[in-house]
Amino acid sequence: MTRTLRSDATTDAEVPIVKPTDDEAALALRNPAAARERCVRRAWPPAALSESGIHDLPLRVEPPDAPFRVRPKKLWSGQMERTVLGAAEDLVGLLEAFDPKAVETHVVLLPDDAMRSYLRMNVVRVVRAIEQLRRRGFERGSVLEVGAWFGSFSLALSRLGYDVVACDRYSSYGSAFEANVRLLERSGARVVSTNRERELEQISELGPFDIVLAGAVIEHIPHTPRFLLETLFRAVRPGGVLVIDTPNLTRYWNRRAFERGETIFQPLADQYVTDPPWEGHHREFTAAEMKWMFETVGCEDVEVEFVDYNMLQFDELSSEHTECLATIIEDPTQADTLLATGRRPVAADAPPRLSQR
Repeated sequence: MTRTLRSDATTDAEVPIVKPTDDEAALALRNPAAARERCVRRAWPPAALSESGIHDLPLRVEPPDAPFRVRPKKLWSGQMERTVLGAAEDLVGLLEAFDPKAVETHVVLLPDDAMRSYLRMNVVRVVRAIEQLRRRGFERGSVLEVGAWFGSFSLALSRLGYDVVACDRYSSYGSAFEANVRLLERSGARVVSTNRERELEQISELGPFDIVLAGAVIEHIPHTPRFLLETLFRAVRPGGVLVIDTPNLTRYWNRRAFERGETIFQPLADQYVTDPPWEGHHREFTAAEMKWMFETVGCEDVEVEFVDYNMLQFDELSSEHTECLATIIEDPTQADTLLATGRRPVAADAPPRLSQR
């Protein structure tokens, strides 16, 4: 596969080729940008690093040898990571009692084995979000999670000492998430059930919070995400932080699908058989779009990071997936998930730039 280099001034002959070490390949599974930085430091001489900067230097990455063994315990060696991993395993344990038939028919659910993989893969998303919170000075604080679903973020955050409110449309899921709700409440989280008709109003009544989090929610919003974003922003106290993650429209697998003439949307058959309203992905976003929306709604110090968690569903990576791993080390913007964070200004309690309904 031919990859595009970042610098027009650099020829193929001048671009160093590096094969990631096992440690660098493992790091790419949780942070491809950090893995790229390590590879660049190893491939380029110190003079080039100091003159050009790590992020501007092109790099060719050879895929690791396949099959590449994924070792989760090596990825999650710190206390925080182990807490998140333990929370994920506890949620996996609840799947035996999960009743998908209790969920409304417009919600598409994955088979049990796919949900099990999803919960374990989520560890990357949760860890990266917590790392970003800590970098911004929030090692503790009040958290509102909108769209808590199984509870991946809320359970881990509560066990780490955050004061958590987990919010979702649990009343529309019947008994499906009863065990998850009980586990969240035992962990110290408060669980709030919203409904579709009054959801934004109900969320507005809960704040303010140090941290407002919505993971894999915004892509499910039909029409415009503006009203959701404005509601989430207003729920953040001045000086607090808004955290949203969402699939990356320009991810590796989307690019490959387009090359084959295939759709990048969710399977049509899944949407076709559901009852309205469809709750799949109405729109996915680019990093630039996420930054624009955060700034438009009123956030400052906006950052968009690239997260990849897709490959953690496998015990071993095939050659197809090691090619993906090499590509996201070369170009982290092809990772599958965007993690956007922004701070609500302290000085002014100004309304968002776009007028409200």
